[in-house]
Amino acid sequence: MEGSNWEAAAFSSRYGLNNLIAVLDLNKQGQSTWTSLGSSEVWNETIYKQRFEGFGWDVTIVDGHDVEQIAAACLIARHSSKPFIIIAKTNKGEHTTVSNQLNWHGKPLDAENFKKSIEILETQVDHSIPNVLKTFQSQQIRHIGPHVHLDVTQA
Repeated sequence: MEGSNWEAAAFSSRYGLNNLIAVLDLNKQGQSTWTSLGSSEVWNETIYKQRFEGFGWDVTIVDGHDVEQIAAACLIARHSSKPFIIIAKTNKGEHTTVSNQLNWHGKPLDAENFKKSIEILETQVDHSIPNVLKTFQSQQIRHIGPHVHLDVTQA
């Protein structure tokens, strides 16, 4: 993660943005190599969890390929009195022949892998959509948190 993300994490907690839900796509990869905290088999999600908790956030870790787990985490987040982050453990290119392989950032899949990926995603969404929709019914969404006034004239 870049420095500006950590600055935003500190800012969000400092100003009590309890209506903020963030998702960290923890896929272990940079553009062409493993991140400093990741490898082909290791996410090191606990390190990220501890860092966000240190900034005053509530944190949950989910399988980022499971729509229902993400939706359930959003329900938990609604009851948080702090900024909330969902750490979603993923593999780049999941369900394709390039899953978890390096040097695929920004490159298109071939037609066969593209079709296979879309079919898998559609199946997962079709199966999960009734539960996911229950999660996001408007009457369950709580009101926006406290008003934050920033005085940008003082440096």
